[in-house]
Amino acid sequence: MELSVSDQSLLIFVDDTGHEALVPGHPIYGLGGCAVMAADLERVIRHPWQEVRRQIRGSADTPLHAAALGHPPCREDTEVVARFFRNQPFARIGATVTVNTTLAGEFAPIDAIAGALKNRIVDIAKWTPFADVHVIFEASERADRRIEAAFGDFRLEENGRPISANAISCPRPHTIPRLKLLISSCTPSAARCAGALRAKQASRRISRRCFTIRIPGG
Repeated sequence: MELSVSDQSLLIFVDDTGHEALVPGHPIYGLGGCAVMAADLERVIRHPWQEVRRQIRGSADTPLHAAALGHPPCREDTEVVARFFRNQPFARIGATVTVNTTLAGEFAPIDAIAGALKNRIVDIAKWTPFADVHVIFEASERADRRIEAAFGDFRLEENGRPISANAISCPRPHTIPRLKLLISSCTPSAARCAGALRAKQASRRISRRCFTIRIPGG
């Protein structure tokens, strides 16, 4: 799969954790990930994360799962991961519900999570000059349909003017860097799931003054 973006595209990579129906044995469900400008993806996330994998797994191409850190993880490996999050200038977003969360009526956990995540995207957008937005979900055979329904109406506006935004799902190649929410509310691993990113000429930077989610029919 190839996603064509400009340098001024805001990329938001999202993965899930837990079970969206909060079935027994899964007391929490969450969506989380990272946001970065397309022009900065290689420098800020992909290359530094490859170095994390090299230090912990011995190879920049070996996938890193949270389970690989051990229980409990060794102090040295924890510091390598923590340093990545401390030093790299990208945004992290996340939202969770638990079995103790009170939801109104027929409101499903994934609907609550989706609404919260959309608001977090708006928070990032207000402070980020960009031309368009791509929200990229790691494909999940079980949850894809629900996520698609929850984000199918995702639209953004700036001062009442529609902004190009879309949400897509894509499979995760075996080699993508991966770190589940149990370590952080960011999943930098999803950065490869877009496949080959074809950078185009950078577009004009724009400011954000009044930036909102547009509800169809509202």
